[in-house]
Amino acid sequence: MVQPSATLNPAGSALQHFGAELRHWRARRSLSQAELGSRMHCSGNLVGKVERAERSCDRSFADRADAVLGTGGALGRLWPLVAAEVARARPGVAGAHVQLDDDMNRRALLSALGSLAAAPVAVRLDDLAGALSRSATDQPDLDEWERTAQAYAHDVGFADPARLLPNLLGDLQQVREVMDRTPDSARPRLRHVAGQLAAWTAMTLVNAGDPSTARRWWRTARELVDASGDTALATYVRGRQAVLGLYGGYTPEQILDIAADAQAHAGAAATAGLASAQAAQAQVLSVMGLAIDADAALHRLCDTFDALQDAVASDRSSQYGWSAQKLHHVTSYVNTRLGRTRTAMAAQAAALASYPGRSFQGPAQVQLHHAACLIMDGYVEDGIGHATQVLAALPPARRRDGLVQGAAHTVWARLPAGTGGSDVVAYQELLTPGASPS
Repeated sequence: MVQPSATLNPAGSALQHFGAELRHWRARRSLSQAELGSRMHCSGNLVGKVERAERSCDRSFADRADAVLGTGGALGRLWPLVAAEVARARPGVAGAHVQLDDDMNRRALLSALGSLAAAPVAVRLDDLAGALSRSATDQPDLDEWERTAQAYAHDVGFADPARLLPNLLGDLQQVREVMDRTPDSARPRLRHVAGQLAAWTAMTLVNAGDPSTARRWWRTARELVDASGDTALATYVRGRQAVLGLYGGYTPEQILDIAADAQAHAGAAATAGLASAQAAQAQVLSVMGLAIDADAALHRLCDTFDALQDAVASDRSSQYGWSAQKLHHVTSYVNTRLGRTRTAMAAQAAALASYPGRSFQGPAQVQLHHAACLIMDGYVEDGIGHATQVLAALPPARRRDGLVQGAAHTVWARLPAGTGGSDVVAYQELLTPGASPS
């Protein structure tokens, strides 16, 4: 009898993520479990158990599946995470399957990410050893690694963090092994790659609502990009760290320090990193209620935006771009925080007209800025109703996004004391406890 497909949660554990990936690639190749098993020289029953996360597999299974399904090594990159999860859960029992609840599995994944980021600098920069790509050539394809790192710039902030994090960790593990056998002359380029991957990991952790673990990854990213010698990338990482610091993990003073560090690295060059640093500075100064200073920072940001290269200013689909929607977003943020609702609402309309169709973070945040403005203008019922509609319209995973929740908690903070009613109760139920207002 054919067994029904198990419902897997790819974010739940490495084993479930591996099973979901195997099933995805088998279905993509239009193969049954029995057909795939025959081509891999194993039983279809084994394929089914691995897909349902009922048992783990050895490295050779992952390699054979990659070869038969033409995955480009996707399963091989994930396999060490499965092996590490099994070893952590039941030391000394190879291949054992352990079922854990979703929260425990998420913590295990974040713990693994944190452990890798917290390794000594010498290990991260000069002795990055891993357990992947045993059959890789001695000379890494550095261009391909750069393309891999840059591809994530189109996923971070758009794709589900629960799916991105395991893939990022898998690629970081592979870079560790490649670094170990790479000549000294090529290591700066690999550090350049690893620095980008570490920065994407930090950003994704903030999106997942874990700014504390992200702090360690920001530190790792900064050390790696500094060692790579790329000043523009060093500026970029610091600028993004400052912006995302607004969503938890840092005090306003720390954010200002990080933004100043980014600007020192930038020098006179108008780059996306400098724009991010100035954006963070304007926003945190508005949070501190320093209107004159915030306006001055916003003015400097406008000057930088005008001087950006066209390729950067027109890029609306990747993290490396700094297009008009971001400028409108920052203007909305600053003026909403300062209570200048008319100026804020004009910026909100401009921002919402500029976002690409697949974007959800920015539009949701700006809509929540609008709700806060309505509340400040005295339209409390309309404001809380609008904010409730914005959050309720998002799928649960996107509703829990760290940036969205930061804006949502700011709306909550704007409610006059003693505000009640069914709309307020409904809105409170959509908030993630512990998220930082932004």
